[in-house]
Amino acid sequence: MARRQKIICRLCHDIIEVDTASKICELCRITIFQTDEIVEAYSTGQVEDQIRNFIPEIEFTFERDHMVSRYFNTAWELIQKSFTDYVGIPVPQREIEELKRWNPDEVRRIFDVLRFAKVAHLEGELVKLNSMAERIVEILPTGEPFSSPAVKGAFGEMRGSICIALAQPLLDTDSRPRRPRNFLVNFNHLSNILSRHEPFGMATGPISKVVDSEEFFIPIVGKRYPVQIGQKQMIKILQDHFGWRGESKIIEAFKGPPYKYVLKDVTLVYLERMRERWRERPRER
Repeated sequence: MARRQKIICRLCHDIIEVDTASKICELCRITIFQTDEIVEAYSTGQVEDQIRNFIPEIEFTFERDHMVSRYFNTAWELIQKSFTDYVGIPVPQREIEELKRWNPDEVRRIFDVLRFAKVAHLEGELVKLNSMAERIVEILPTGEPFSSPAVKGAFGEMRGSICIALAQPLLDTDSRPRRPRNFLVNFNHLSNILSRHEPFGMATGPISKVVDSEEFFIPIVGKRYPVQIGQKQMIKILQDHFGWRGESKIIEAFKGPPYKYVLKDVTLVYLERMRERWRERPRER
């Protein structure tokens, strides 16, 4: 059995008692579990409605994080071009506007992430889609106008699934600048709820649609925000939750004081499915 001691979680950088073999805290461990489950579902093309309907709720998590938005912007632009200007053929690197903003070293790092995420790879001057991106492109319905609800919903799912695909390799690195902080904060909020309920925690029965603020938000330690993000970044996250830029994400309302958060139905159904998938997982995982 691995010895446990107080160390720094390699992802959220919280000081907590963790398994010294993995150096990951409980919330981040549950976040990695969720990420892996969703990536596996999209990789195999077996995406359940409980997951598919939730994915648009996290479409903002990379675009609104300046540390990793370059990966998302490149992937999204590439996928857009693959069903408009370059259907079924590679996209010339020179046609990707996002890459023109970065020096050659950073462009190489961007393609490293895209390759590990199975989104795309570079062959000479051509960018070719990999298996994950091909699955994402298939989400878009054919024959529908771009203004239709079906296409708008598909765009939300496509953008959310890109975030999930990119998050997996970035959560597997010790490089601090590459941590997807916005994504990690949002999924650790969900993990915070899951951690309190069986099979992760002690609470039995269904997860409540209305949760206390401390059950949803990761507690702030002193003046430090979770995952060591700044106040401006935290404000962006709250703006997206509350829908100040349009439609609310993950939660549909808040009440108080004392403050309580009302989860969206798609969020609640997704969390219950994650509980089931944890129970269903093979013993060796």
